[in-house]
Amino acid sequence: MKKTFIIMAAVFAVLAGLTLGAWAFVSSGVKSQEGYASVDIPELPGMKKVVSLSVGPHMMRSARWAMQHSDEPAADVLNNINAARIKVYEVHNTDADELSRTLMQGPNVLLKDNWEPTIKVNEHNNHVLILTKGEGDQLKGVVVLVVNQTNVVFINAMGNLNSQDLNKIATRLEDHK
Repeated sequence: MKKTFIIMAAVFAVLAGLTLGAWAFVSSGVKSQEGYASVDIPELPGMKKVVSLSVGPHMMRSARWAMQHSDEPAADVLNNINAARIKVYEVHNTDADELSRTLMQGPNVLLKDNWEPTIKVNEHNNHVLILTKGEGDQLKGVVVLVVNQTNVVFINAMGNLNSQDLNKIATRLEDHK
């Protein structure tokens, strides 16, 4: 009985180590990127997190390799992204305008850290905020926050981006509608 317990404990320890090691491999290096936005989106009443993903430089290389022959709109831009954070929340029984007022305060702290507001859209129940960090056409980071009646989406892309890449992906996404 004791031997079985020791074997089970060893198997559990190995699985836990592999899981933590995989997580560290996928997300390592994200916070050290120049375009990292040190802001988090709080999970407020009526919000349920459905996606939380941090992809570091090692995993991003694998994604670039997988997308190198793709015609997807993101394939071109992916070449210049070193790391990314993506969070998606479902929203239930919450006023999007009030939720937006609360959530938009988080990214506003980035303004003190040389982030520039690039796009801000506030239409009834649809809110979009895009912030960029860099100089001229060379961007080190992009933050996108979208809030509406059903979802909250936060994206922080880090790397050596340029405004032409962002225009290219926006145009290709528009063409795919």
